[in-house]
Amino acid sequence: MDHAFLMSLATKLSEYFLLLEDDALCAPNFISHVQRKVDTLGSQPWALLEFSNLGFLGKLFRSGDLPVLAHFLLLFYREKPLARLLPHFRTLLAQKDPILCRPFLFYHRVSYHAPNDSQKASGMQKKSPYAPDNPPGAVFTDMKVFEVHFPWEAYTLDESFFWTHNVSAGNHLTVILNHPADPRRVPVLTGTIVDGKHALQKGQVELGYEP
Repeated sequence: MDHAFLMSLATKLSEYFLLLEDDALCAPNFISHVQRKVDTLGSQPWALLEFSNLGFLGKLFRSGDLPVLAHFLLLFYREKPLARLLPHFRTLLAQKDPILCRPFLFYHRVSYHAPNDSQKASGMQKKSPYAPDNPPGAVFTDMKVFEVHFPWEAYTLDESFFWTHNVSAGNHLTVILNHPADPRRVPVLTGTIVDGKHALQKGQVELGYEP
């Protein structure tokens, strides 16, 4: 309901409206990336551009559509949460398929689980003793680094990730721990979450014991 009032207020402030959250991190120069994507689409009709795949974070609308969207949210906010209403609104404005703008520009620094319809929001979940735990450390790489998704994001335990391309044999991503540790296992996940493509075909994990 709060978002409906926010959108009503923002209707005439600008040409576009970008939906963010207070705990989000933004890629450097994200405004330029968003503007470039809008310019690329030109006169192509769209109702919703998605610069993140996390809930309602990073969703871009035309300000002219905000009054209708605000009214839509006020009508149905009791039926579904905002993130699940947006696809229905997009379809009503004749945009059948989502437009995912990769690489994503916005992400959360703290992972969370949104409650479903049968659950109520609760406090912090008790951490499983079998959950991963990355010791503090610094991350270095000789692979190409772009303006979004930096190497250190490959070492986080949330939805963040490191994005690169044209990886060659001998390239590395190295983690130097702040203090000695005795790792039990080192899982490495590669490829895109959405479609499972671009996975690393072959690699090697090496442990170092010298300072």
